[in-house]
Amino acid sequence: MASSGATGAAPASPAALLQQAQQAVSAPLDNFSLDEIHRLTQLRERVAHLRDLAGQKADAGTLETRILQAQIAAFGPIPAIARSEPAAVTARRQALDHVLSARIGPVLAARETAAAASTLVRELDARLRRMRHHRLFSYNDSPLDPRVWVSAVTSISQRASEAGQIYAAAWHGPNAKAVRRQAIEAAVLIVLGTVIGAWLLRMLIALIDRRIAASPSPPKRLLYNLLRDVVGAVLLTVAILATWVAVALILESVMPQAVWVELTRTLIISSLVAMIAGWLGPSILLSPFPELRIVRLDDADAHRGRTIILLLGIVVALETLFSLLEERAWTGSAFANLVSATIVLGGGWLLLQLTALFRRRHRPDGSAANADGAAVPAQVDTLDFVGPINRVIRVVVFISVAAALLGFVMLARSVLVSTIVSLAVIAIAVYLQSSIRLVLTLLAQGPLNRYRGVIHLLPILSGLVLTLLTLPLLAVIWGYQSTEIVDALGALRTGISIGDVKFSAGDVLTFGIVFLVGYIATRWVQRILRASVLPQFALDIGARSALVTIAGYVGIVLAAIVAIATTGLDFSSLAFVFGALSVGLGFGLQSVVENFTSGVILLLERPVREGDSIEVGDHSGVVRKISVRSTRLETADRHYIIIPNSQLITGAVKNLSLGGEAGRISVPASVGYASDLDATRALLIEIAKAHKLVLRKPAPFVTLDGFGDSAIELNLFCFVADVTTGAGVQSDLRFTIAGRFKEQGIEIPFPQRDIRFRNDLAINSQGKD
Repeated sequence: MASSGATGAAPASPAALLQQAQQAVSAPLDNFSLDEIHRLTQLRERVAHLRDLAGQKADAGTLETRILQAQIAAFGPIPAIARSEPAAVTARRQALDHVLSARIGPVLAARETAAAASTLVRELDARLRRMRHHRLFSYNDSPLDPRVWVSAVTSISQRASEAGQIYAAAWHGPNAKAVRRQAIEAAVLIVLGTVIGAWLLRMLIALIDRRIAASPSPPKRLLYNLLRDVVGAVLLTVAILATWVAVALILESVMPQAVWVELTRTLIISSLVAMIAGWLGPSILLSPFPELRIVRLDDADAHRGRTIILLLGIVVALETLFSLLEERAWTGSAFANLVSATIVLGGGWLLLQLTALFRRRHRPDGSAANADGAAVPAQVDTLDFVGPINRVIRVVVFISVAAALLGFVMLARSVLVSTIVSLAVIAIAVYLQSSIRLVLTLLAQGPLNRYRGVIHLLPILSGLVLTLLTLPLLAVIWGYQSTEIVDALGALRTGISIGDVKFSAGDVLTFGIVFLVGYIATRWVQRILRASVLPQFALDIGARSALVTIAGYVGIVLAAIVAIATTGLDFSSLAFVFGALSVGLGFGLQSVVENFTSGVILLLERPVREGDSIEVGDHSGVVRKISVRSTRLETADRHYIIIPNSQLITGAVKNLSLGGEAGRISVPASVGYASDLDATRALLIEIAKAHKLVLRKPAPFVTLDGFGDSAIELNLFCFVADVTTGAGVQSDLRFTIAGRFKEQGIEIPFPQRDIRFRNDLAINSQGKD
């Protein structure tokens, strides 16, 4: 078919490699075999390597050309009038121009090669995706068709007969002694791998369990628990690997060395998959530390779940081995369909059994259900993520089984196995994060207690790292090629262009580090200003707070500017960003900008300062903090009211402390008409002067405000040093006035009314008489 064939030797030149890649992507897409996919994959790797080499050569050459251009520019512009420049300068300029012309040619060629290779890599990736998509969604005969079973039995019988004949010929051939020795070694390996491996597993786990029970230290028990899981998984892997190696030894004499090496590698990978499954089940379900149990089940359900997880790992291991057999065309299509359907049905059934166990998990309300529905006590889970995952698993199983029965066995097998492996990767990541958090918690409670503030932040960093490592793995599991992910990471490292602005992961990291350093330095400068510098000047607390706040704003802005400049970004290239922000500020962020501007005005003009006693609308209290958007007001009830800064600028504000901290208070007093007003006025002034918080200057005075219906209305005015104490002083003066009036016999009258009743009927009768 078109574009098929062996890979062959690597092309002798970059041009030949690019030509070969161009022919591959231009050929009709009519060959979807695995050999063709492998050939294009290898071709893609070589072209990507050529792209990287050409890019490095272009970058190195670009540096040299920039140096030469800078040297030429140092002589200044070429004079407009001939012979107005010294001959030595002209000669040197021409020599540098000649060197630049010689150096810029390879740089341009490398850039052209890198651009062509990048384009061909993208085309090859697109072609490979289409080929894999076609294979994935290709229709095969349904396993429900009886003809598939007949064809599968015939095919496997024929292959078994051929293998038996080949092995029988080897058994009685010239190398019969070596073949028989390999068969004996294989049998010994199987016995050693099963019997001795099981005995060692039982002995070591029993020893570690005794150490766990005897250890009083939680960190040591955690370490022993990890060692127990690892030992069990390693011994299980050794047992499985011994069986695989035994099989490989038997097949070594009847197959080529390259095929035998590939088969052995696949068997090792399958054993590692089974090992991971054997370690994962006990770790997430049977850990002696409740914090490490991702799903909390009863002991019986946990042991059953461990077995199901191990069987799921074996299913994935068998699928890995069968994929090699399928790629090598060692199985017929009918047999491949039946095995794929069996893998899907077996894996789907195991997943459904696992979800049935998870439905009996301990729920967040502290209860769990037995098989008969009876509630049992349980510990409380912080996050109940198992329920949604259960529903997703059931949907995946339904889709996979339906696709397999309808004949789309490749799609069904891919979806199911990818789901199993994804769940394993997520479970491992969650387990590792839980282990790190547990270890750090134990350290924070123990020898590193003094650093617990920093230690409690480390799980956030570890979670971010695990997430960044898990996402590429999940992408590979669901069909993305590792080469594509490597290219994407390389693009992040070298930079991604968005219009005229180029960003890279290094730029983002540099920006974050520089801005963080600037932010920390700003906070330290604010602390030094507040504690050491500003107290040396005769400034009130409001002025100090305003200066510290302004210093913070200036420091953060400077940190952002320096961070942007450090990344090499051109400020002019960000003009469109600031233009878009101005439109947003004019519409959606109008109130935010208004409050921010008002806050700046408050800090600069200082009509209201921290510590001032103010009245705004229906609210009154002491200003505690003026921030960028709002002002915090503390009332007399010790309640805090958040007032937008714009209300303090555009509205009416009564500042009782603007002219100073002193303020005037008034205490109304009413006396009867028979009272001596001069004596009463003297008494009120005496009472005011006797209070320790009342100022002598200005002196207290009394005014006569009016003649009421029942009393003469007087008002005592006096000044206090701190207006915030006015309410308390007013109360003290009222108590004193009430007591002294009683001692002096001065009456505090209450309202009186003379009421006359008139009988109109009696008056009328008297008039008639």
